[in-house]
Amino acid sequence: MNHSVLRPVLCFLFFGYFLTGFNVAHGAGIILNRASSQTISLEETNCAAAIPIGNWTGETVLLVGGFKGRSSGITLSSSGTDSYTISDFTAGFLDEIGFGTDHPLTFTLACDNTVISDDIDTKFGQLLIHGGSWDPSTRKLTLLWELTQNSLSEQSIFEPQF
Repeated sequence: MNHSVLRPVLCFLFFGYFLTGFNVAHGAGIILNRASSQTISLEETNCAAAIPIGNWTGETVLLVGGFKGRSSGITLSSSGTDSYTISDFTAGFLDEIGFGTDHPLTFTLACDNTVISDDIDTKFGQLLIHGGSWDPSTRKLTLLWELTQNSLSEQSIFEPQF
């Protein structure tokens, strides 16, 4: 008997037994009998804290170019499970230099309350999100962002108005 062929088969049957719960019987042929039935429940995990939806205030803190963004007309809306859209990620910073407040950003909140967002193209060039977080105890949302074409890096901090 060629053991080099039998060894992988036996290894498969050994691990198959533990992984699938089958009994392996031997004899003239190999017969697999189901040992028991198990129900495995796979559920979507929503582990992040919910961020309040509604009206928010925000401000920038790094004072790039001497400008400080400050806005009370910011809205935060739900965009799906653990996903949110903020109406002005600049917290009024770009409004201070004449570019209005329509600068939405959609982001996801990870289980550890960190902000995850794709980089996006804006009318000012590419926007990089360098991170951020939601702190449920202080009720503050922080976004770290950069407009690369303008060498503009800033931090916006938001709080709900309610």
